[in-house]
Amino acid sequence: MGIKITDNSYKYPGVGGASIQGSSQHSCCQDAVLLNFQTGFFAVADGADRYPGTAVRVLMDFDSLFLRWPCNAFANEKIDKCSRNVMERIRCESTQLLSLLKGRVGSTLTGVKLMASQDGPWGVILHTGDSDLYEHLPATGEIRRITRNNFWMVGKTDHLFQLDHFQFTGQSILLWVTDGITIMNRMTSSDFPHTGQSCSNTPVIEDIPEKMLSIQASQGQINDDAAVMALAPSRIVPSEQKIILGYEDASVVF
Repeated sequence: MGIKITDNSYKYPGVGGASIQGSSQHSCCQDAVLLNFQTGFFAVADGADRYPGTAVRVLMDFDSLFLRWPCNAFANEKIDKCSRNVMERIRCESTQLLSLLKGRVGSTLTGVKLMASQDGPWGVILHTGDSDLYEHLPATGEIRRITRNNFWMVGKTDHLFQLDHFQFTGQSILLWVTDGITIMNRMTSSDFPHTGQSCSNTPVIEDIPEKMLSIQASQGQINDDAAVMALAPSRIVPSEQKIILGYEDASVVF
């Protein structure tokens, strides 16, 4: 067994951050986060206890789909023209990968592949399982859930539950959470305003994940592993930087 990365948090000043935290019931956190600034793929995964360490494996395998597919691959095309080809390519390649992983892993996956176009930046959502992706607009305090509820798991399903494309604004903050962050269900409720304010009133985006974990802990013990990632997609500049937060079991062989 080994640790993929020793830290449980990552901060990129002005661009975003990520944090993971294990529950009191687990010796190792089975949730994981991947940030690849070269492929433009950013995702979280929540691994099943009976498949220890496979959340990291799932993130790495899906990221590998985009290793020869840079963020600016379709920069000179309009979204309407290129999105159909992009979506079909991801659909085919992800289905092949899911077939290879079936019966070998157990994990959710909620990821975004960032793309460029003549119309501005956009993203493709790859989602299956009960982790979630939200869009937050700090100026208005609006929080919009982008992903849809389901219990399909990588390792069991033949297809992603949700494969959609979407456009975001220059003010958008994307927020990924695994199901250990239960406060998201109350994030827009009038009786729980300080959760939303923790994002709106935070001038430093890279602090949002740690603040979310702190708020979750303040509501009681964290009873499940948790992962949070916050990014301002319009501020992301392609680079060779690749970050993985999580635990990898070296006994998982493919």
